Amino acid sequence: MIPEQFAMLHERLASHDGECVLCLATTANVNNPPVLVGSLRLADGVLAGNLIFRDIVLLPEIIKRFDALVSRFFIDCEVKAGIDLGAAALKLLPPGRRHFFKPNDFTVEAADEWVAQRIPDPEGARVAIVGAGNIGAKLALRLAERGSEVRLVGT
Repeated sequence: MIPEQFAMLHERLASHDGECVLCLATTANVNNPPVLVGSLRLADGVLAGNLIFRDIVLLPEIIKRFDALVSRFFIDCEVKAGIDLGAAALKLLPPGRRHFFKPNDFTVEAADEWVAQRIPDPEGARVAIVGAGNIGAKLALRLAERGSEVRLVGT
């Protein structure tokens, strides 16, 4: 049985007149609940719901519950803390309904653009990045490739 915390998301998607999609992402944060309901986003008439998984035990039931409401499922294909939503989605959704993406790479792109706006010529710039996880390491590499002196802090 899916907890009632999903009832509001279900209701919002069901009441939307346009297209709805559901993004299923993973987290390595052990302090999160097994499934966290993220924010809703509306863009160009498409309403996107977000669920963040720390454990995929509820995934089949969630897909079954939301299947009739959404046209597509966007699946985080980055394996985090042993959670492989991509492999599970291959078994649960037909090819035309599942689309894979890497949300951490979106974050890296956004952070890189933010830095580029503030430091147009990063060659020789001294930059500190807190954390050397997926996002921090990728951002550090991009800045180093453009000539910045990068230090990772808190790794």
